[in-house]
Amino acid sequence: MDAHNSDALVGEARAGISPAMRQFAAYIANASRMPLPDAVTEATKHHLIDTLAAMISGSRLLPGEKASEMPDSCQRLRILDWPILDWPIDV
Repeated sequence: MDAHNSDALVGEARAGISPAMRQFAAYIANASRMPLPDAVTEATKHHLIDTLAAMISGSRLLPGEKASEMPDSCQRLRILDWPILDWPIDV
């Protein structure tokens, strides 16, 4: 396919995009550059600290200890030359 035909296909595709979808796509494309509201940033910090505290304190409980032991009891598999853990509960 030559460049002229490719440009024509792109032009046809753009013509089929609604104004609402163009506006939504522009918003999504620029979202990473927009600052988060202060309340969202503060809530995120609290959730992160709460999650870390739960992970640390839960690791000392019996279910946390069992979960920590689980990778040691797994068998390694290689699929498409990628190492993949095969959990005993899935076997």
